[in-house]
Amino acid sequence: GPEVERPLLFAGDITNVSHVTESLSSLIDNTGSIDVLFNNAGIFLPGTSEAKPDDFARMLAVNLTASFTFLHTVVPLMRTQKRGYIFHLSSYVGVEALPGTGAYAATKFGMMGLNQSLFRELVKEGINVTAIAPSWVNTAAAKDSPIAPEEMIQPSDIADTVEYLLRLRHGACVERVVIQCRSAVSNGPV
Repeated sequence: GPEVERPLLFAGDITNVSHVTESLSSLIDNTGSIDVLFNNAGIFLPGTSEAKPDDFARMLAVNLTASFTFLHTVVPLMRTQKRGYIFHLSSYVGVEALPGTGAYAATKFGMMGLNQSLFRELVKEGINVTAIAPSWVNTAAAKDSPIAPEEMIQPSDIADTVEYLLRLRHGACVERVVIQCRSAVSNGPV
């Protein structure tokens, strides 16, 4: 069969700005371009006013600031290329906050605002920007969910969504996709 390129992998702390910048510079030196950026890092810690300030700061660093750091390096390159696709994996809670999720929701609402601004800025330059906002996804992070794993959104559903979006004609652009668990919608928010 056809030879498949292996991805370049960089391990490290995404909240370390110099590490992210050095890793991206190395990637650009090796490939000459970046076609797709998928900002996927995230952590969830429960709570709103009772959340510990240190927990909120950590969620903010991972869920929002790290994505901004990647964008700071990647967007200028994509502007030079006059093409590219940026995905932000946000959360349904970044669209509609639920009780007990206020601190996390604040970071994801921030992600949605960043996405919306970039979408409007970059669309005229040929760069697509889409936020994907799923509810419960069947990953280790959802192990305490009230929804059965087989009823959750599967990681392959997210991958299929990205694949679909990447195949759209250049004239089409999608700002955000909200994906919900059917059982959560029919039974009310959880």
